[in-house]
Amino acid sequence: MNKLVKTIIAVASLGVASVASAALIPATGTVHLENTPYDGGTGSYNIGGGEFEATIAGFGTFYTFCVEIKQSIDLPGDYDYTTSNTVDSQVDPISKVTAYLYELFAKGSLYARTLNAAHDEIAGFLQAAIWILEDEDFSGKKQIAKDKFFNVATNPFILQVVSKYGTLAGAKADDDQGKVKVLNLTIGSDKYQDVLVYVPDSGTTLALLGLGLAGLALARRRR
Repeated sequence: MNKLVKTIIAVASLGVASVASAALIPATGTVHLENTPYDGGTGSYNIGGGEFEATIAGFGTFYTFCVEIKQSIDLPGDYDYTTSNTVDSQVDPISKVTAYLYELFAKGSLYARTLNAAHDEIAGFLQAAIWILEDEDFSGKKQIAKDKFFNVATNPFILQVVSKYGTLAGAKADDDQGKVKVLNLTIGSDKYQDVLVYVPDSGTTLALLGLGLAGLALARRRR
């Protein structure tokens, strides 16, 4: 088989596997969540929240963030989930910029997961930005953390989206793309912290699948 054709098939297959696994996450199921050390820093700088490590059996592992600031979650833990586009406790759609930032994060293009102090800090900025964009009440956080992470004039992700959308209010408009979903977590009748998941659109999945099948057909013709 031609080496170029082999490469096309390999790349297409990888794309289908990575996108399809996310796109086909069931609407309901069970997710296992673990804490990570990347959430802003230590001591008074620790704001809690993500990054969390989430695993859905058969569909892989991804990293995620809290949507609500005051809802509880126990880690590690297994939770039932239902996918939606709203924060369960408020029936409030996530903002388009929460979705925008998390999509970039999930694709690995927002920041590098370097597993060091810089990673810890930048994850704190992203978690704080999500809470700001969702109008969560962060008044209970320690002042030193509020001054650093929740300052809309210095949080790099808030500055980025205000530059893109013109105003913070404009950035908070409801998301209508549907590529980022909320996992509404429960155990029995008890509700827990909602977290985010990136679910690429089916059109992208089908396009990659088509590329893979086209490459396979080409390979067969060249045998």
